[in-house]
Amino acid sequence: MRRVELEGATAFVAGRHSVLVDCPEGCAAAWQQAGLPAMGPDAVCFTGGGWLQIAGLYGLLGSFGQQRQLPLRLLVDMRRQEVEILAGAFLRNEHAAVSVEADWPGEPLKVGPFTLQSRAVGEDLAWVVNGVEVTPR
Repeated sequence: MRRVELEGATAFVAGRHSVLVDCPEGCAAAWQQAGLPAMGPDAVCFTGGGWLQIAGLYGLLGSFGQQRQLPLRLLVDMRRQEVEILAGAFLRNEHAAVSVEADWPGEPLKVGPFTLQSRAVGEDLAWVVNGVEVTPR
Protein backbone atom coordinates (compact mmCIF):
# COMPACT_ATOMS: atom_id res chain seq x y z
CA MET A 1 0.00 0.00 0.00
CA ARG A 2 1.28 3.42 -0.97
CA ARG A 3 0.19 6.63 0.78
CA VAL A 4 0.11 9.82 -1.32
CA GLU A 5 -0.46 13.24 0.24
CA LEU A 6 -2.43 15.66 -1.92
CA GLU A 7 -3.27 19.25 -0.96
CA GLY A 8 -5.87 18.76 1.80
CA ALA A 9 -6.40 15.05 1.06
CA THR A 10 -4.71 11.67 1.43
CA ALA A 11 -4.80 8.86 -1.14
CA PHE A 12 -4.01 5.20 -0.55
CA VAL A 13 -3.15 3.01 -3.54
CA ALA A 14 -2.74 -0.77 -3.75
CA GLY A 15 -2.43 -2.05 -7.32
CA ARG A 16 -5.41 -0.79 -9.33
CA HIS A 17 -7.43 -0.01 -6.18
CA SER A 18 -7.40 3.29 -4.33
CA VAL A 19 -9.13 5.20 -1.56
CA LEU A 20 -9.23 8.96 -1.05
CA VAL A 21 -9.71 10.62 2.34
CA ASP A 22 -11.38 14.03 1.89
CA CYS A 23 -11.90 15.86 -1.38
CA PRO A 24 -10.93 19.54 -1.30
CA GLU A 25 -11.23 21.92 -4.23
CA GLY A 26 -8.94 20.92 -7.11
CA CYS A 27 -8.65 17.32 -5.91
CA ALA A 28 -9.43 15.74 -9.31
CA ALA A 29 -6.62 17.71 -10.98
CA ALA A 30 -4.21 16.91 -8.12
CA TRP A 31 -5.16 13.22 -8.42
CA GLN A 32 -4.34 13.20 -12.13
CA GLN A 33 -1.10 15.19 -11.69
CA ALA A 34 0.09 12.71 -9.04
CA GLY A 35 -0.30 9.87 -11.58
CA LEU A 36 -2.87 8.02 -9.49
CA PRO A 37 -5.22 5.42 -11.08
CA ALA A 38 -6.91 6.86 -14.20
CA MET A 39 -10.39 5.69 -13.15
CA GLY A 40 -10.18 7.70 -9.94
CA PRO A 41 -10.57 6.31 -6.43
CA ASP A 42 -12.74 3.31 -5.56
CA ALA A 43 -14.06 5.22 -2.56
CA VAL A 44 -13.88 8.64 -0.95
CA CYS A 45 -14.02 8.85 2.85
CA PHE A 46 -14.89 12.16 4.43
CA THR A 47 -13.54 13.32 7.78
CA GLY A 48 -16.28 15.95 7.94
CA GLY A 49 -18.87 17.85 5.99
CA GLY A 50 -17.14 21.22 5.94
CA TRP A 51 -16.35 23.03 2.73
CA LEU A 52 -12.60 22.25 3.01
CA GLN A 53 -13.32 18.51 3.01
CA ILE A 54 -15.98 18.37 0.27
CA ALA A 55 -15.38 21.32 -2.12
CA GLY A 56 -13.78 19.13 -4.81
CA LEU A 57 -16.50 16.47 -4.88
CA TYR A 58 -18.43 17.95 -7.80
CA GLY A 59 -15.22 18.10 -9.88
CA LEU A 60 -14.21 14.59 -8.86
CA LEU A 61 -17.60 13.21 -9.87
CA GLY A 62 -17.39 15.06 -13.18
CA SER A 63 -13.87 13.76 -13.86
CA PHE A 64 -14.32 10.13 -12.83
CA GLY A 65 -17.99 9.35 -12.21
CA GLN A 66 -19.21 8.76 -15.76
CA GLN A 67 -16.43 6.48 -17.01
CA ARG A 68 -16.63 4.05 -14.13
CA GLN A 69 -18.14 0.59 -14.34
CA LEU A 70 -18.35 0.16 -10.58
CA PRO A 71 -19.87 2.96 -8.51
CA LEU A 72 -17.63 5.49 -6.83
CA ARG A 73 -18.39 4.86 -3.16
CA LEU A 74 -18.83 7.98 -1.05
CA LEU A 75 -18.39 6.96 2.59
CA VAL A 76 -19.95 9.52 4.88
CA ASP A 77 -20.69 9.98 8.56
CA MET A 78 -24.35 9.13 9.05
CA ARG A 79 -24.57 12.05 11.48
CA ARG A 80 -23.94 14.55 8.61
CA GLN A 81 -25.68 15.13 5.25
CA GLU A 82 -23.55 17.63 3.33
CA VAL A 83 -21.96 15.08 0.98
CA GLU A 84 -25.32 13.49 0.11
CA ILE A 85 -26.73 16.92 -0.75
CA LEU A 86 -23.77 17.77 -3.01
CA ALA A 87 -23.76 14.34 -4.69
CA GLY A 88 -27.53 14.59 -5.17
CA ALA A 89 -27.13 17.96 -6.89
CA PHE A 90 -24.57 16.43 -9.27
CA LEU A 91 -26.72 13.38 -10.03
CA ARG A 92 -29.73 15.53 -10.95
CA ASN A 93 -27.70 16.89 -13.89
CA GLU A 94 -25.39 14.03 -14.84
CA HIS A 95 -25.47 10.25 -15.13
CA ALA A 96 -22.71 8.75 -13.03
CA ALA A 97 -22.00 5.52 -11.20
CA VAL A 98 -22.04 6.74 -7.59
CA SER A 99 -23.17 5.26 -4.29
CA VAL A 100 -23.46 7.21 -1.05
CA GLU A 101 -23.01 4.98 1.99
CA ALA A 102 -23.53 6.17 5.54
CA ASP A 103 -21.02 4.90 8.06
CA TRP A 104 -21.58 4.75 11.76
CA PRO A 105 -18.21 5.40 13.45
CA GLY A 106 -16.48 2.15 14.38
CA GLU A 107 -18.01 -0.11 11.74
CA PRO A 108 -15.34 -1.78 9.54
CA LEU A 109 -15.75 -1.47 5.77
CA LYS A 110 -14.04 -3.29 2.89
CA VAL A 111 -13.02 -1.48 -0.30
CA GLY A 112 -10.98 -3.75 -2.56
CA PRO A 113 -7.87 -4.72 -0.59
CA PHE A 114 -8.49 -1.97 1.99
CA THR A 115 -10.06 -2.32 5.41
CA LEU A 116 -11.43 1.02 6.58
CA GLN A 117 -12.72 1.99 9.97
CA SER A 118 -13.75 5.38 11.25
CA ARG A 119 -13.85 6.79 14.73
CA ALA A 120 -15.58 9.91 15.98
CA VAL A 121 -13.37 12.91 16.72
CA GLY A 122 -15.83 15.45 18.06
CA GLU A 123 -18.07 16.45 15.13
CA ASP A 124 -15.75 14.81 12.58
CA LEU A 125 -14.26 11.39 11.78
CA ALA A 126 -10.75 9.99 11.71
CA TRP A 127 -10.30 7.17 9.18
CA VAL A 128 -8.00 4.18 9.60
CA VAL A 129 -7.02 2.62 6.27
CA ASN A 130 -5.22 -0.72 6.66
CA GLY A 131 -3.97 0.40 10.06
CA VAL A 132 -2.89 3.93 9.00
CA GLU A 133 -4.92 6.74 10.57
CA VAL A 134 -5.87 9.98 8.82
CA THR A 135 -7.27 12.62 11.17
CA PRO A 136 -9.40 15.65 10.31
CA ARG A 137 -7.33 18.63 9.16
